[in-house]
Amino acid sequence: MEQMIETNEIQIISRSFSAIGIKYACRPDEKGAEIPKAVESFLTRLAEIEHRTGNGLMIHGFGIETGDSQKEKWSVTAEVSKIDQVPAGMDAVEIPVTQYAYYQHKKGIYSIGDAYSKLHTWILENGDYGDGYMVEVSDDHFQVVGEDRVIDVYAPFRYRSE
Repeated sequence: MEQMIETNEIQIISRSFSAIGIKYACRPDEKGAEIPKAVESFLTRLAEIEHRTGNGLMIHGFGIETGDSQKEKWSVTAEVSKIDQVPAGMDAVEIPVTQYAYYQHKKGIYSIGDAYSKLHTWILENGDYGDGYMVEVSDDHFQVVGEDRVIDVYAPFRYRSE
């Protein structure tokens, strides 16, 4: 179930996510090299996941627990309509209904920083970050390179009065 409130380019959406994928962790300066390798590896196993919706999810903040505060956690996943079986070496991710600031970025992965800057500014002007995970949604083959590629970005959000 999705509830949406639109405010210019940023929308407030309440929704949940169910996904199956692989957890990772690396230092922030390694993400530029590690994420493409992780996606490539994940895609070799995509067919093992049942009930895919056609969306690929990059979930930031949900990943391997390393005990190293210098490493950022993240997961490469396929969104699913239901979770029956989880392939070996993968994890199920069920994110409960969360209120998000949502932005649809239409210029591909190389300018994704623009989307995060826009969201960050809007969030701090209108409230604060909520509890939960940052989620990027693209097609389940993560075809995000190119000026015409769309990436939906969800950032947990709460109004100041909450």
